[in-house]
Amino acid sequence: MQDQPPWWEIVLRVLAVATVYGLLTEVAVAIGRHRARQIAPEALGWVRPIGWLLAPFAFPMALVGKTMRRWLAERSQEHVGR
Repeated sequence: MQDQPPWWEIVLRVLAVATVYGLLTEVAVAIGRHRARQIAPEALGWVRPIGWLLAPFAFPMALVGKTMRRWLAERSQEHVGR
């Protein structure tokens, strides 16, 4: 079993991943904004199936969100009444 790396190494790795992700995202957004009319029709072709794959998760997620909003509203009413 290997030892866990020091905390600073974990922080550096996370920062490196976040930096690379951020740079790639900025480049993709800049290209997307510049060529939106050419990219959009093609992108819809491969995004739509992903939407269909994720659709079954939408209802449970909405239900959890609605339940949490109701629960938080009740809790805030309890604190206001005190």
